[in-house]
Amino acid sequence: MSENENVETDVTTEVDTKDTGKGLRAQLERQVADNAKLRTQLLDRSYKELGLDPTKLVGKAIAEKYDGDPTTEALATFAKDEYGYEPPAPEEQHPQAQQIALAQASLDQVGQTAGSVVPPTQQDQLAKAEAEGDWQTAMNLKAQQMEAMLKRR
Repeated sequence: MSENENVETDVTTEVDTKDTGKGLRAQLERQVADNAKLRTQLLDRSYKELGLDPTKLVGKAIAEKYDGDPTTEALATFAKDEYGYEPPAPEEQHPQAQQIALAQASLDQVGQTAGSVVPPTQQDQLAKAEAEGDWQTAMNLKAQQMEAMLKRR
């Protein structure tokens, strides 16, 4: 019978620790911290969508006073009512901007894949002429080399 009493006592002790003020307070503090993190994340996204920086100028003033819903609409309404802030209108793209960007990307890709064409050197031309048996071209190239050597002196 003493074993049963110990089991019941252990179960009761576990249940009591969850329901004590200390256990409930810790749980409440965790939930409050989680809610604060979520609110901060939502507000950060709302500030970005409205084009505000909560650490500078009007954004900082709004961040210090705003205590409403963490939605973009609510923040925009507060900013307009209290500070007269209107979010900037989204910029319209030029109708051909996308076509130009695609053409430029294609051009860049071709430029990367294509090797640069290097004109053959005089030595390459001479070697090719001799290999093909084109003695006239070979003699002309050798004469040009001799002329260039004499000019350097």
